[in-house]
Amino acid sequence: MDRYDYFMSFGGRDSSVAAAEIVRELEAGFDLYGWIDLREVKGGDEWFTLINHALKITSAFVLCIGPEPVSRWCRLELAVAVARKAAEPSYGIVVVSLPGARMDDIPILEGLAKVLIWNTADPAQLRSLASTLRGTRPPPYDWIEALKQAGIKQTDAELAVVQQKYVDRLYVRRSVTQRQLAEFLESDSQVFLLLGEAGVGKTNFVCDYARREGSYRPIFLLRASALVPQPNSIETAIASIVEASTGQRIGSPVFPVLTGLLRGSRLLVIIDALNEAQLLPQFTEVLGATLHRARGSAIQFLLTCRRADWRFFKNDPRVTSNIWASESSDQRYRYGRTLARFNEDELDEAWALYQPYFTIQGQLTASVRAVCDHPLMLRFFCEAYRGKPVPPFIQTTDVFEKYWKAKVERVGDGRSRIALTKLALHLRMTRRTALNEDDAIELVTNEAYNHLVSEEIILLTYEDRQTLTRFVGFMYEAFFEYCLAKAVLAGEEWRSRKPNEIVKGLTALLQEARSNRAMVGVIEFILLFYQDEQYFDELLDSVEVSPEWRHSLCVLLPRLRNFDKRHVARLHKYVGDESYWVRWAAAYALAQLPNAEEFFEAVEAWFTDDRWQAREGAANALAHHPSKGKQWSRLVHWADDASWRVRRAVALGINRCLAAGVVPISKLEELTSDLSWRRRDVAIVSQRDLQISPKSSGAVLGLLIHDRNERVRFDLAKFLSAIPITSNVLPMLRVLTDDESPWVRRRVAKSIVRFVQDESDVPIDILGVLGSDTNGSVRWEVARVLAVSHPMQERLRTILEKLRGDPDESVRTAAEFSARYGVRLASMDFEQVLLACDHRLLDIREAVARVEDALRPPSDIAEKQSTLYASWRPDHYPGIVRAITLVSERIPQAKFLELLRLLLQDAEEGVRWAMAQMVATLRTDLDIRKELAKALLADSHVWVRQAMLEELTPTFLAENPDLGPSLITLVDDEDPDLRLALVLAAKRLREQLGALTESILGTLKFDPVPEVAQAARRSIERRQ
Repeated sequence: MDRYDYFMSFGGRDSSVAAAEIVRELEAGFDLYGWIDLREVKGGDEWFTLINHALKITSAFVLCIGPEPVSRWCRLELAVAVARKAAEPSYGIVVVSLPGARMDDIPILEGLAKVLIWNTADPAQLRSLASTLRGTRPPPYDWIEALKQAGIKQTDAELAVVQQKYVDRLYVRRSVTQRQLAEFLESDSQVFLLLGEAGVGKTNFVCDYARREGSYRPIFLLRASALVPQPNSIETAIASIVEASTGQRIGSPVFPVLTGLLRGSRLLVIIDALNEAQLLPQFTEVLGATLHRARGSAIQFLLTCRRADWRFFKNDPRVTSNIWASESSDQRYRYGRTLARFNEDELDEAWALYQPYFTIQGQLTASVRAVCDHPLMLRFFCEAYRGKPVPPFIQTTDVFEKYWKAKVERVGDGRSRIALTKLALHLRMTRRTALNEDDAIELVTNEAYNHLVSEEIILLTYEDRQTLTRFVGFMYEAFFEYCLAKAVLAGEEWRSRKPNEIVKGLTALLQEARSNRAMVGVIEFILLFYQDEQYFDELLDSVEVSPEWRHSLCVLLPRLRNFDKRHVARLHKYVGDESYWVRWAAAYALAQLPNAEEFFEAVEAWFTDDRWQAREGAANALAHHPSKGKQWSRLVHWADDASWRVRRAVALGINRCLAAGVVPISKLEELTSDLSWRRRDVAIVSQRDLQISPKSSGAVLGLLIHDRNERVRFDLAKFLSAIPITSNVLPMLRVLTDDESPWVRRRVAKSIVRFVQDESDVPIDILGVLGSDTNGSVRWEVARVLAVSHPMQERLRTILEKLRGDPDESVRTAAEFSARYGVRLASMDFEQVLLACDHRLLDIREAVARVEDALRPPSDIAEKQSTLYASWRPDHYPGIVRAITLVSERIPQAKFLELLRLLLQDAEEGVRWAMAQMVATLRTDLDIRKELAKALLADSHVWVRQAMLEELTPTFLAENPDLGPSLITLVDDEDPDLRLALVLAAKRLREQLGALTESILGTLKFDPVPEVAQAARRSIERRQ
């Protein structure tokens, strides 16, 4: 219901029947809608919060009383109504007095209420009540328009603060991110997260969006730096915006009240620069609590944050659990969107605007373009070279130094430089990004302060609404870090230090960076200052202490003056890192190698590496690199790699070639007829989210519908739900419904759910066929997927009811679980469901298995995700790993071991695959882990066997030497990919396997598959 005219209260159980009847009559005959808790309050709702909200949004209070005593709950409602009457005399209170009512029971209403003596046989009384209520109903107030205007005023105020930072006539719109934001606003997701490095344009993006779209939808623009890290401070800021514009207090709870006022519309709240919030750990708690309270409301959030500082928020599931991911992506995990640097077209568009504005002479050279594709660097470059010609060559530090001289040292007496140093050091000491304006003036003198303001180096960041205290900070955070780096080097006399003393200094700064995020950028600048020193590699070694820092070094290396082979060797080391983030960054850094010949040489070298991580990095680097004719042929060649991770990266590269028009989509037909099933499979995966030619995509995929390899048909069934083709999808899924492989048919059940809401009956027909499948695992999958079918149509309910009586206990359990939770699963997190399972192991198994597709994730897993290409999952089923870990912490050990054995029998191979990922590190007895490892090495599915083989570590095998015979049996495995993986495992674990290594390699060198035999022979030759 969008509108309520009055609040209906009743004295007790007897009067509740008459109250409900009056509400129905007023709605049916008089278009008056009443709020009554009998229908509005559901199990689990917070009663007092809902009642309080309802009393605030209605314009009259009706109390129905009979002969029974007035209940305590009714008296509470009555007290709120009387308080509102005292504040708003126009607020109406009406008492409907039923026969035998005791008016003396409510003396508080004497003189405040109109009393109607009720006789149910007299219809005139209903008309009298309706007339009274209409008289209390205020003229409609257009709250949506009022909220739009409030948002516009707030945006104007914020734009005034950043007017020199966001210049409308210089802004280049980021079309990809705008499309993603538009898709988010049409979804049910709560949060759109925009990440990016410092200065990439996140603030400009949200300012431009709020300025352009504020007339069409309510948008409130807030800066995190202006929010006090106190409980409810975000709601308070939102309410203040409304009150300042409308003069009306909306009260609390803010989000339910606003939801009622919006009446079906939505409010977008933008919180810019989370990383600049005061007291970041405290603000993290404030944000998490706020988003939790906003769940289910009509409020959506757009959050921006510097990527390096997302670590403060990423482990709070209240923040991460409902971050938007595109509808075309089949994953449920949320990791935000990346605002990248300018692409070639955006840089050209930006330069066309900047060049005349700053009167710069000439065009950007290749060297300058490599620096200025970063939006902040383009702005600094133009500020520094205003009215001057474009230099032929420039580096990142050169731009900062030129900007420093143009802005800071333009006044020759050095006072501005000293003032800036003092400000930077003061902010370092206080670990804040802003300080009181009066304190700033006292610190640097009024004259120096005015100069820094006039040069737009510092600016007013926010004003305390209560004390009117003004706070100032650096306009650009990156320049603050540059200034602080210069201050640290000068103040602590780093230039006179020996190399080992500099290493110690960096170690101390690394320690400081744990609690002061600004020091991350400071360390990066210090490294840039020392890049020409002979001991620079030693400094880099001292910094690579964690995945976050190795990632930062990957970003740093391409910014060096001499990015050469010596640094490529370091990237080769990083590309084997355990963290996907680091591997991805290493590949991206390699793609920026200026010398194309050296780049392809490095890519070829990485592809010959025995480590799948290095080959994956080579494919990712090739995907990033500007398209060359050589690129396509190499990608096709490497599409036959034994590792699925490498093939996935190759598919990404092919996808980019197709999207960029380097090759026509008809080229994929060559892959679909290739003798290698791997290449045929890559042809499918490479079309994910490909928008260029749906009809051609359908034609290519149709060639694989009867492929002889079941893995190809499985991926076809899987990716059909993620490839933007329309007319071809359902017919192909219908054909795959009759596939001979139960594995493929199960995947069809999972994919077809996406199409249930379409007008066609085909999806439900397919689910009906699969729900009667002769294979129990297929019926099990149908029972599971029906929980995510929304809305649950009658025919789907029939299928589910049939499965609830299935002879297979696992199918029945899954169906009961789906019937119990239904579509509510999408709004529940794993811990909620785990609590509801109450140690019932079969139910817990169902909850674990559904983490990927239905439940909200148990925690953030951004460390496992590629954020630039959001639809490409770096690893399968990471949420199941986290879910199993969480269960181990919540139930007794004996029950957990029983659950593990149940999971080993689960029909979903993803569950067993996830178990393989964690066996070596599972917190349980060694014998149990050995039992699980043996079972997984003998699993019926090759993916699971191979995953367990790849996860065997030297330490784990040393602790379990009797796993060796299990490995020996794999030399006869039917799958050549598994035997190839065994060759690599034998090499990796040769010290622990001892003589078994010779036995494995000696057998496999005669393998009938040439690729396996050659790999075994090469391993033997290298050992000799």
